[in-house]
Amino acid sequence: MGGAQIDRFGNVNTTVVGPYEKPRLRLPGSGGANDIISLCRHTVLVTPHERRRFVPKVDFVTSPGWLDGGDSRARSGLIFGGVSRVVTDLGLFGFEAGTKAMQIASLHNLAFYVALLTEARTRILDGTFTEWKVMMLPRLKNRITG
Repeated sequence: MGGAQIDRFGNVNTTVVGPYEKPRLRLPGSGGANDIISLCRHTVLVTPHERRRFVPKVDFVTSPGWLDGGDSRARSGLIFGGVSRVVTDLGLFGFEAGTKAMQIASLHNLAFYVALLTEARTRILDGTFTEWKVMMLPRLKNRITG
């Protein structure tokens, strides 16, 4: 599953961005995702790692992750299941057992960052860092900041 917004408790928004009554963007909605995340024992969210997707609190809960954390999912009547993992192009995330807050499980693309730092060091040493930086920043901006 994926979503336009995912918050720290794995709640997913695929309905609206902005206030429901007057949204900045109307999205396709649940499309069955609410049933899946509510009734499956394990759910994995897959999404690009972009700042606009990971928000402190989703604008609208289309599909409930761990709601407000802790035991709030069970208290709401969702007696099993929940979001197990979130997979992005930069890492794998899980949820802390007690608080149900998202946490980093592992990072991807470490070889990319090692190569990038190695190239930066080489460019600094040979005096071409400024030109290289001007060329690289636009290419890396979307990857890093979304």
